Amino acid sequence: MMDEEFRFSDWALSRKVITALKRSSHSSAYTEHVMVRAKDGLVFLMGWVPSKAAKDACERVALTVPQVRRMYNELKVIGRMPDPLPSRIKTTA
Repeated sequence: MMDEEFRFSDWALSRKVITALKRSSHSSAYTEHVMVRAKDGLVFLMGWVPSKAAKDACERVALTVPQVRRMYNELKVIGRMPDPLPSRIKTTA
């Protein structure tokens, strides 16, 4: 039972951070390229952002979530965000 509680808490914390990132005007544009993982209050940000300012903004927003004890910001600054994938890929036979 205890392991299930911790796993749920980790999942819930990840969701709270993702929600905070999506709601913030400073980070919402990058959330489709950011992945969040949490473990016992430690939060890991991974993925891509276009600038150091965007990376820092994502970290600041994530740290506003009360249950975040420590942050590991592994976001990569790539300068230009990748083009979004097309919703349908057409192939020719």
